[in-house]
Amino acid sequence: MDCLKMPERLHSVSTGAKAVVSIPDNEGFQIILKERSGVFKSEFDLTPLHEDSNDLIHKSGKSEFHVDIRGGAFHLKSRK
Repeated sequence: MDCLKMPERLHSVSTGAKAVVSIPDNEGFQIILKERSGVFKSEFDLTPLHEDSNDLIHKSGKSEFHVDIRGGAFHLKSRK
């Protein structure tokens, strides 16, 4: 999925598939990550929201992304 504008919310479930989402440079986002097995990749600088947490934040964390990986892959790319 190639987003021209930054989405306010995103919900992705990857089960044995690869999901690729391209977003423009933005004010920031928060990722609520459930990774049972599979791969999560991001071209953005992410920091853990809390210690021992899979929740990640980029800049202000304005938008919220729910990513559930069940044996698949999710790749968050920077739209150039």
